[in-house]
Amino acid sequence: MTTLALGNCTINIVTSRTEAAISPIFQFHCTALMNFISTDQIFCAYPMLTLQSLVIINPDPLYQGIFNWSNLNALLKYISHGI
Repeated sequence: MTTLALGNCTINIVTSRTEAAISPIFQFHCTALMNFISTDQIFCAYPMLTLQSLVIINPDPLYQGIFNWSNLNALLKYISHGI
């Protein structure tokens, strides 16, 4: 993952070494991050939720016992943005 920033705005660029570059998208902590723009398409995994500024939290880190402070901080960031 690479992060680009300009002032207070940042964008994370996720690259994948596999042929199915979409697969890492579905491993993120919530559905707010399951969208992408490529050279020839725009993809939104949960368009109805996204358009309503709602998310579903991925419970896998909790089940795997790997949920940590960085996961919590990421979720709090989205709450602070009204999502």
